[in-house]
Amino acid sequence: MSWNRTLYRLQKTLCFLVSGVLLILVLNSVNWGEFALGKLHLVFIAVAVLVSVGGNIFLASYKLWLLLKWTDLSVPFTRVLRLILGLLAATFFTPFQSGHVLYAVALGRVERKPALSAFEVIALDKLMTLSGTTFLLFVGSLFLPDGHLLGSWVFRLLGIMGSILPFVLLFLPLLGKKWQFLRSLRVASNPLGAWKTLVLLALSTIYQMTDVLAVFLASQAVGVKVEFVQSLAVVPAIVLLALIPITISGLGAREPLLAILLPSSEDWNLAIQTGLIWDFTEYVVPALVGFVALPSLVLSLAKPEKEDQAKT
Repeated sequence: MSWNRTLYRLQKTLCFLVSGVLLILVLNSVNWGEFALGKLHLVFIAVAVLVSVGGNIFLASYKLWLLLKWTDLSVPFTRVLRLILGLLAATFFTPFQSGHVLYAVALGRVERKPALSAFEVIALDKLMTLSGTTFLLFVGSLFLPDGHLLGSWVFRLLGIMGSILPFVLLFLPLLGKKWQFLRSLRVASNPLGAWKTLVLLALSTIYQMTDVLAVFLASQAVGVKVEFVQSLAVVPAIVLLALIPITISGLGAREPLLAILLPSSEDWNLAIQTGLIWDFTEYVVPALVGFVALPSLVLSLAKPEKEDQAKT
């Protein structure tokens, strides 16, 4: 157990180091003389902030609230909103986005939900988000120019497979008759059904669109002429690559990847600026807003422990 913990800490430290080094290199490559506020179209940045806050906080909360309701683990929307807000920073700035585990822990401690069910629902929510991301990758790949890496059949097949993955869960009740361990899963005993799965997949796709919109608006702010439909493939691909546990959710890698993969970004300096604005509007601002709910969430996490001590 101690070895596993040591390896995890080592991996986490390496992720911070890799992201830190990459970010320093990225910042050093920017011509700051051209990165002047007077040259930016701040209206686009303001709209990007509103879209990001709306998607990462309110839409994400509604999506999770709906999933909890449909799996008979209902939690009031305001408390789901507090949960999402309080843990945004942990979600965005941890390796492999492992901060999502804290959502399950909070559901178990604060809302008194069964631990296995809480982890299962959070995993299902993440699966829906990944499927929405791969669906956008597939759609966007159809609009990329000939010869673009992401326009190959491999990425289109990946997009299709990821999009239909949630519908495999519809067969869990049948599989549970053969494999007993599946019967303990909530989605096997209480299946979502096709239309609920479609609704959640649609919400997840819209949720992931906030990243696409953030990049598109950031490109308009710095003057890069990027076609929106081409961003549909490039941005989801970068989001998926950011899940590889070698950086902190892609920090330091998103910016050069964006400069390399965007078909319309001929100016490296402007493309890197676009990536930095994407980081600011889509990750930093929502995380800062989330700190408002953190004290209340921490107090709620402490209450169950105090109640247990009082009972003993």
